[in-house]
Amino acid sequence: MIRAILKNGSRIFSQRQSNIFSAAAILAATFSLSALLGILRDRLLYARFYACCASALDAYNAAFRIPDIIFRLLVIGALSAAFIPIFSQQFVRSKAEAYRTASAVINILSLVFLFFTFWVMILARPLSGLIASGFSLDQILLMSRLTRLMVLAQWFFLLSNFLTGVLQSCQRFLLPALAPIVYNLGIIFGIQVLAQYWGIFGPALGVVIGAALHFLIQLPLVINLGFRYSPIFSLRLVGVRKILKLMGPRTLSLGLSEIEATVALFLASTLPTGSLSLFYLAQRLTQFFARLFGTTIGQASLPILSREADQRHLESFRRTLITSLLQAVYLALPTGIILLVLRVPLVRLAYGAQEFPWRATITTGRVVAFFAPLVVINTLSDILIRGFYALQDTRTPLLASMFSLGVNIVIALWTILGLRLGVVGLALAIVVSALAQAALLLFLLLKRLSSRSVDWYQQLWQPLTQMGLVALLSGWVAWLLLRGLDYYVFDTSRIVGLVALTLISSSVALTIYLALTLGLGLIQAQAIFNLIRRGLGWLKPKTPLLELPPMD
Repeated sequence: MIRAILKNGSRIFSQRQSNIFSAAAILAATFSLSALLGILRDRLLYARFYACCASALDAYNAAFRIPDIIFRLLVIGALSAAFIPIFSQQFVRSKAEAYRTASAVINILSLVFLFFTFWVMILARPLSGLIASGFSLDQILLMSRLTRLMVLAQWFFLLSNFLTGVLQSCQRFLLPALAPIVYNLGIIFGIQVLAQYWGIFGPALGVVIGAALHFLIQLPLVINLGFRYSPIFSLRLVGVRKILKLMGPRTLSLGLSEIEATVALFLASTLPTGSLSLFYLAQRLTQFFARLFGTTIGQASLPILSREADQRHLESFRRTLITSLLQAVYLALPTGIILLVLRVPLVRLAYGAQEFPWRATITTGRVVAFFAPLVVINTLSDILIRGFYALQDTRTPLLASMFSLGVNIVIALWTILGLRLGVVGLALAIVVSALAQAALLLFLLLKRLSSRSVDWYQQLWQPLTQMGLVALLSGWVAWLLLRGLDYYVFDTSRIVGLVALTLISSSVALTIYLALTLGLGLIQAQAIFNLIRRGLGWLKPKTPLLELPPMD
């Protein structure tokens, strides 16, 4: 019996997800659990350090910047833009060739990573002073020591994310989606246990432990699927050359986004102590909802889009892309509206520990209000960028990133140095630049995919307009309920009243959104309705959740 249970359990982890919707559902479910743990992680971290050690907390948050730059430029640039599309195509033709390519890319990038790590270890102090010049000398010294420790975690992430790429290319999404959960557990262990002995270094050690777990949890399934590591460093492999060629523009594009994030850190370091930590707190809360839809559906669709693009099935490619985009935006729109309306209750529920001051809650909520549009904007961008990557075009997203960076720097300098808006000004600059980038990407991709047989108004603009109007109406209902329940029904100074107010307001608004979009005949609403019916046992398991319409 025990053997049967273990066997069935292993099948769950290794089961192949054959369509975008099921894969995205798995990613969304596991990401939600990971994000909740992330919120708990931040709540525990800020409860322990914000009131007593806000300057140390700022240094801890800032210490992620340099290691993140190295990781994103080397790993994310290769993984999202080049590795998964090329590996997916090679895997169909020859598994052995695909595995040799994966080994070679891992080995080459590992050497480059070790080179940069060496210099970070030596130059951590001057680099920290350069990007956080507004910090005190003690903060800069602490930041540099934390940076040297956290860069070790990126080694595990480098290996782990390539394992994620292999598994997702093989359409195994569950285990990679569980990896961030154990990562957050590692940091929580650092906060709750190690911080008692090493202070702010406890969470930093937790980051390294969590990164190691992120790698180890995926390794058995990759080996079980037949992956064999080769100590090969050849640049002559066709797949390696393609990946490095595609990686260049994507790395430059990510470099521009890292410049944008570094500028935000530089400006935030000049603001009062604790401002940087509150800015990151609001940003992470917003990113949770944006990544829940855009990143999950984008990750699920990329291998399929890559195969369709490689096989020159442009009609299927167009259909899959638009379907993925509409489904993601359908879910993101009401979420962004609810985040805007319920920003203060959500901040209180997520981070409102007794040690987290009310003024900090209000400031965080104000920043969340400005960040709320990013739920939709980033969701849109995630799908569009992966559409270009599937077409093996990394130059267009690079141009869009260059445009976005210019907009961001100009507005950030104006709002911080001119208007003196503080962290709200940083949030405004990020939102406006992200909107400019998404609009440019959408225009260019639709232009590329246009044909006489496609009616973009009917296939895209009409459903988007309907979704937007219904989402605004639902948000207005949520705001009315929030005001009425807060004044006349619930004592929101207590957690029970706060939870009840948030659940009732959001549930009613989402129900109205679903009902009205069902009434308008949107297939995205029907997919969610079918998912609910299946969960309640009202729909046969083999019934498709989403019937895709023809594009012509």
